[in-house]
Amino acid sequence: MPNPKTIKIPYRKGGRFEVKDTEDIDYTNNSKPLFSFHYMKRGAKFCLSKCEKKEKSSFADTLLNLSQLTWEEISNKPKDGLGYERISVKSLKSTLPSSITEEVEKVTVFRFSDSGRMAGIRDSNIFHIIFVGRNHDLYD
Repeated sequence: MPNPKTIKIPYRKGGRFEVKDTEDIDYTNNSKPLFSFHYMKRGAKFCLSKCEKKEKSSFADTLLNLSQLTWEEISNKPKDGLGYERISVKSLKSTLPSSITEEVEKVTVFRFSDSGRMAGIRDSNIFHIIFVGRNHDLYD
């Protein structure tokens, strides 16, 4: 019987999908990011749904490009490219969801266009996208 804290996820091997215990997955900086919208509030000011079609396209392209790199590779990229910057939660123009504890003092911000930013929190290899700002308006 599997450990109740272990979930099984499919992965591709030899042209077919197999099931792998999450305990066997590399969650270090050598792993590639996965992206989650679990904590994004739909319809809020800083939600992806507020973006125009072209902005959504740039956003999707950025996620695709980031998903091909490891966290280590991303950390070595410049912040005005596929890299990121860390900013204080206090500089955000919105508050974090109540499910995120007060211990979180900084968020990670990626650019997806000249003026578009996505902010979130990394948990192992998962990047939880919480806010999407369109016009340099997400933080001070």
